[in-house]
Amino acid sequence: MHDVTAIILAAGLSRRMGVRNKLLLPISGVPMIRHMVNVYSAAIDGPVLVVTGHEADVVEAGLEGSAAVTVFNADYAQGQPTS
Repeated sequence: MHDVTAIILAAGLSRRMGVRNKLLLPISGVPMIRHMVNVYSAAIDGPVLVVTGHEADVVEAGLEGSAAVTVFNADYAQGQPTS
């Protein structure tokens, strides 16, 4: 049994960024979402869940090979409370 599970909400439309998805912006050459998964994976002993929605396929591609477990929110367009 794990003491802590991290849940990263990554389903939003990223509207304030315009046409770019902020989750995919590089930080030291790594997509931001993957960087966050790496940080949480190093900090806890439990799973890191990433709730996807908008552009789920490209977000999941950015996480390929990481320790993240993705969960798709089909109602992502309704806002953060659905995640």
